[in-house]
Amino acid sequence: MSVAQHLVHRQEGYHLLNGHGLEIGAFHQPATIPKHCTIEYCDAQSKEEIIQHFPELDINMLVDVNYICDLDKEGLSVFEAERFDFVIFNHVIEHVANPIKVVEELFRVTKAGGHVVISAPDKNFIFDRNRALTSFLHLKEEYDKNVTEVTDEHYIDFLRGVHPGVFRLNLKKQQKRLNEVKQRREHAHVWDSSTFGDFMLNTIELLKLTVTCVFLNISNDNRFEYFSVWQKLSSSTSSTLKEEKNTLPPCDDSHLIHRKNGYSFLKGDGLEIGAFSQAAAIPWHCSIAFSDVRSKEEAIPYFPELEIDELVDVDHLCDLDKEGLSLFETEHFDFVILNYVIEHVANPINVVKEMFRITKCDGYVVISASDKNFTFNKNLAVTPFSSLEERYENHVTEITDAHYADLIRGRHPEGISEGELQTRLTKQKNRRGHVNVWDSLSFNEFMLESLKLLQLQATCVFVNWGENNQLEYFSVWKKNS
Repeated sequence: MSVAQHLVHRQEGYHLLNGHGLEIGAFHQPATIPKHCTIEYCDAQSKEEIIQHFPELDINMLVDVNYICDLDKEGLSVFEAERFDFVIFNHVIEHVANPIKVVEELFRVTKAGGHVVISAPDKNFIFDRNRALTSFLHLKEEYDKNVTEVTDEHYIDFLRGVHPGVFRLNLKKQQKRLNEVKQRREHAHVWDSSTFGDFMLNTIELLKLTVTCVFLNISNDNRFEYFSVWQKLSSSTSSTLKEEKNTLPPCDDSHLIHRKNGYSFLKGDGLEIGAFSQAAAIPWHCSIAFSDVRSKEEAIPYFPELEIDELVDVDHLCDLDKEGLSLFETEHFDFVILNYVIEHVANPINVVKEMFRITKCDGYVVISASDKNFTFNKNLAVTPFSSLEERYENHVTEITDAHYADLIRGRHPEGISEGELQTRLTKQKNRRGHVNVWDSLSFNEFMLESLKLLQLQATCVFVNWGENNQLEYFSVWKKNS
């Protein structure tokens, strides 16, 4: 089966699939899964009913439906828990009455270690472009009320945004058109890539699902949709992560095992910036150089708690705030790694720009940031993107004392004396402490907004965030050619 040109971006995600799966709502465009996989098909209507309501489709292209189930009324109750190795759900979620409930069902019927493929069209590239985005608050209300039917108001909104001419017809014809839209189960909810990404993260947090995104391609790249593949983690893996986070000493990297699948994408020659005492566990076939603002010997006086033998040997000295990565020519490395550094720099957007500049096309940028909810920053407000954009536009190269002081006061809501403030300020500056604060959701938004602002073409191929690992937002981005 040939792959439609506008869907070729999905193939890399499908390559992650194994075993026996289920595709829901495949209609005339089923997923092109690997040859070693097997699949069954589920829909709300039989093939004959689909032909009746969608006469524009070629009957020969429609899949044979193995199971009939109405996601709105019964979910996937026809299937027992952990039935499938993978479930595919392309361009269906915008049609259902209760999207959060459906996501819950998708992961319920997927085996631990299996995958859920989910995509949604970006309204900016389809007929929904004139409609308002659906808020997560609205969707949560539908979930809390256990909604099982799309209301007429949703479909009327569809008609207003997509076929406004209908409302110039008489009432009888308006009702007929509304009935047709209901029979076809047209789009009830509307997202763009950014808001659908937020929907997925918010839903996973709400449902307390232990899952991780292993492939992501958004409309900035494919001009069409948000397409993602999520792996369902076993409960034992989740428990292990939480136990390790709570019991292991800071220098033991076992609490970073969630990074392993991300590093597996890497190959060739790379650069790690600010590795300090915890270099990335890259694949054995890769080589790597290390860059930092200080040499090993210069760092020790400011970090007496570390043994000098724990620190990596720094190959290149460069100050990200003052000079960026100007030491390196464009497209020099196959991959660049920046773990727990971006929260320390004066101009994070410029650092993102520099990282992608020195990375080869089809190479990878690994970037992580601590989630404030699991660090000493939990009492601080998230740094707004607008302030970071202002720093970028003003070419800021240094963090002011006032900025450091505000952050120190924020970490001590009970109050702090002026003398103690000055002591902590000096230490903070010497150690180049945190000056930017994010949680996983806001850092995801920071990355997407930064790439958009910089007009960079990149695809997130792996992400794992604080709710799963109790620590950080960790991501791997492929630089598109």
